[in-house]
Amino acid sequence: MATKPKTKPADLLKERAEQAKKVAGPEGPDRSHKYSPKWKPPKTAAAGADLLWQVQQRKSDAQKAVDAIEAEEKDLKAWLVETLPASGASGIAGKLCRVTLVRKEVPRVEDWPKVYAGIVAEYQRHAKKKDGLQDGAFSLLQRRLTEGAVKEAWEAGQAIDGVGKFPVTTLSVGKA
Repeated sequence: MATKPKTKPADLLKERAEQAKKVAGPEGPDRSHKYSPKWKPPKTAAAGADLLWQVQQRKSDAQKAVDAIEAEEKDLKAWLVETLPASGASGIAGKLCRVTLVRKEVPRVEDWPKVYAGIVAEYQRHAKKKDGLQDGAFSLLQRRLTEGAVKEAWEAGQAIDGVGKFPVTTLSVGKA
């Protein structure tokens, strides 16, 4: 038997909305960014643009190195997962560490329509009971919109109930 949570999902949603308003403010996101204590601003905006380009290039170079290390790590993990059971071992110890095979169950959706139908049925069941737990029916899903699908709907002139527009300012950086 499931126990009733101390805080109702509706109360959590209100709390999150209030926190978002504090961060965003009534006219949009808070622009008062706190700089790192050791960071020194460039003398001009043009110098800042060039410095941004250089920083992004350093980041790109570092990411390439990280990608190479991750590929090596992936290959080593796959090799160990393949090799250990073949040798009859569930783990192995080296001089620096011990590696153990861990088996666990992970969810994999086999029929999305059935999952959606179950969520809707659970939502409707709680809505009829008026116990405030209907939002919990959606806890199986991540709370994130597919930006591409929303953008397509907006471009087609369709409004989506419960979805608003939030202004975000970004930079586009390209080589001069």
